[in-house]
Amino acid sequence: MDLTSPLCSLDPWRALLVYLVVLLGVVGLGELTRARLGWAPETTRKLVHALVGLVLASAPLVCASSWPLLALGVLFVIVNGLALQREALAGMHDTERDSRGTVYFPLGFLALVLLLFERRPSVFVVAMVILALADTVGTIVGEGRPEAQRFTWWRDPKSRPGSLAVGMCSAAIVLVLLPWLEPALQGAPAWLTLLLAGWMGVFCALCEGASSRGSDNISLPLGAALMLELLLSTLLDPAQSLAALTLAFLAALGVGLGAWRLGSLTSGGAVGTVIVGCFVFGGFGLAGAVPLLAFFTLSSALSKLADRLSQTPGEPTAKGSRRDIVQVLCNGGAATACALAAVFADSANAGLWYAALVGSLAAAAADTWATELGSLAQSRPRRLWPPFAEVEAGTSGGVTGVGTLGAAAGALVTTLVAWPFLARVGFGLGAVGLIALIGFLASLVDSVLGATLQVRYRDPVTNAPCEWPPPGDERPTVVSGLRGLTNDTVNLTNTLLGAALTYLLLGYV
Repeated sequence: MDLTSPLCSLDPWRALLVYLVVLLGVVGLGELTRARLGWAPETTRKLVHALVGLVLASAPLVCASSWPLLALGVLFVIVNGLALQREALAGMHDTERDSRGTVYFPLGFLALVLLLFERRPSVFVVAMVILALADTVGTIVGEGRPEAQRFTWWRDPKSRPGSLAVGMCSAAIVLVLLPWLEPALQGAPAWLTLLLAGWMGVFCALCEGASSRGSDNISLPLGAALMLELLLSTLLDPAQSLAALTLAFLAALGVGLGAWRLGSLTSGGAVGTVIVGCFVFGGFGLAGAVPLLAFFTLSSALSKLADRLSQTPGEPTAKGSRRDIVQVLCNGGAATACALAAVFADSANAGLWYAALVGSLAAAAADTWATELGSLAQSRPRRLWPPFAEVEAGTSGGVTGVGTLGAAAGALVTTLVAWPFLARVGFGLGAVGLIALIGFLASLVDSVLGATLQVRYRDPVTNAPCEWPPPGDERPTVVSGLRGLTNDTVNLTNTLLGAALTYLLLGYV
């Protein structure tokens, strides 16, 4: 079926009106079943979730323009945000746990419209159906098995039966819908479709499990859509090898599980590593794997070494050397975005996006090496801002001579291991030096942010400042900085800066 030609192309204003009326009718149905039939809010929420997802999945069939859908998404972000704040529309928002799922839902929809509505509408439809049905089925199965063993990869506990149901339902949706909707797969061998469905089932289960407070309404459809686009873009390219792509996914899984067994990652961190590795390895193959593995293995080894040799008092970080999923995604998120940008962008810019990926990892390595080696320094650290003020060892934003040399070494080593691959896409030794310098400078910006804007809380027991909110304190006291600008957020800013500067300087200077 060719979705590039809608079955009934509605006028954009008429399409907006039709979808608005239908979606308001679905919301009204949820309120009616709750008020008149006595259905529990959790039940009506699932009903509304599934129906809204299925209605929006039909968009490529009836709408030739994306702007009515964008307007609709923005409108529902605002409406749901206000309703959640004022505790209105109980049929949608009244849940037993703290969730922002009704706001994340239209945000995930907006991302799908922007990325895939016109580029590959078949993937848009499949992702929305996965959000509508697989997520709902997983929730029903999970809640129906309260005795089942649970796991926590981020904040929210998940059940194994629920995650298994998400994976199986997602695989079934891909198996049934994708060959029918995607012209390039029509007539493809059955084993290829089965392989795609199997990969997607596993990946969707990981994306749903690696969510918190309803963020699976973004992570599940967006993760499914981006992975499907990566798979289709590579599998349908004659230059790509199916064996190489399979090896990339197995390698990502092996790295995550191996690091978890060695104690370098929490279980959630292992899942985050698999997700990042799947996109980076799948997008760039060995060229993406080498610098990512170099950053990860060397940084983990340094963290273990520093843990053993250093007894720095300083501000408690509450995380230790085992990286959790947030740390992994903040350090590898920019690299993941670069790998995906190379898939979505013009092939002529793929080399530039690869250089940006290396720049993000150089910045991440510089920051990590500076932190770990700096903890071994004998001298007291100083902050870059306020200019060279002495601080206690272990304080965020403090730098030492040893740490600064470590930052330079981390950026240089990470860039050098990628040198052969950078040379293949036209970047010489000068570009390698520039990327290393960018990674080093980005880590200095990280230090300035850590010293000035990063949030610090007051520990109610010791009365000392700390980087992370004390456990059990719902509204911890902020001593300084911006609430929400944590060490993880600063690390994400650091890697994004490394990628952006590399892309701009190598591409336009």
